[in-house]
Amino acid sequence: MTVLVTGASGLLGSAVALELARHMRVAHLDWRPGSADQRQAAPEVLRVEADIGDPEALSRAFKRIQAAFGQLDFVVHLAAFYHFGIDERPEYDRINREGTRNVWACAQEAGVRRLIFASSLAVMKPPTPGVCLNESTPSNAPMPYARSKADSEVFLKERAEVLPATIVRIGGIFTDWCELPPLYGLFRRWTKRGTMARCIPGKGTSSIPYLHRRDLARLFLRTIECHEDCAGCETFLGCQDGDVAHHALMAKLREIAGFTRNAPIHIPVWMARIGLRLEHLLGRVTGRHPVEQPWMLDYVDRPMPADTSQTRAKLKWAPSPELGLMERLPVMVRHFQEERELWEERNRRRNAAKYEFYFELGEMPTKVPW
Repeated sequence: MTVLVTGASGLLGSAVALELARHMRVAHLDWRPGSADQRQAAPEVLRVEADIGDPEALSRAFKRIQAAFGQLDFVVHLAAFYHFGIDERPEYDRINREGTRNVWACAQEAGVRRLIFASSLAVMKPPTPGVCLNESTPSNAPMPYARSKADSEVFLKERAEVLPATIVRIGGIFTDWCELPPLYGLFRRWTKRGTMARCIPGKGTSSIPYLHRRDLARLFLRTIECHEDCAGCETFLGCQDGDVAHHALMAKLREIAGFTRNAPIHIPVWMARIGLRLEHLLGRVTGRHPVEQPWMLDYVDRPMPADTSQTRAKLKWAPSPELGLMERLPVMVRHFQEERELWEERNRRRNAAKYEFYFELGEMPTKVPW
């Protein structure tokens, strides 16, 4: 089988493309070239540069891939634009909406068997207490990014008879170096000394489902391997079952980091808003803005647990127990404490949408260090 991965140089795309390259012929498509280490990790893949927002350039890229492969079976569409503000930006239309339509049109013309689309859990609002998000939860979140993804989901569903589609709503994806901006912010806050490092807005029940990047790569492989068992348009969840609450995460993180006083100090949301406002004002002077945004405080104590039973049953897939967030915290804390400069560099680049894949120190090219 042959597969094209869009956004193949990104944090998620690089891992997915490398996993798929172990089992099938793969083409990388991105607006920028992959890193030297990425090329060394999978030298046999075809690499094509194109902007998915440019339909003519994208069409030429697809034709080049078809000429090389003869037949293109699947497209895994991971390329997208994202930022942490709540303002509308033209990239949401040009990249997320129009870009997806361009990819669909090229895939349909190329005779692709199925398009696999990376959506996000962000398209769903936090459920009512006691209820879990699942594969059937409506995509009705108000954020600009969420709306752009939800619109693309609708586009694919309406055309599933022409080109079958699989939608994967992805949770909080992390690596052993963190590289997840909201989680990075929590690491920086809760691994300091002093009273402020123990503060949590609200009751500490804020939560999302996480997933290690290795498990996400395996999930995308399974969506291809099980494509014949899927309906015209299927929706799956790319995350753990359940969630991880802030109070549990903070206690575990501070314990591993060596702090003896781990009891959280709960502060009212209005106080947290004032503190965050002051941090952003200070960031204008120092140039180092906090990852957290004021709108995020609207989600305090509104947990987002997930029920992934349908995904796990249909794809015969489950996250690896040893790769859960709480299980990987010792590795992440060790990197944070012992290789802080590299930790900060990797997370800063990820936060600025400039991620680059590269081998970790001491790793050989034959071993993919996710």
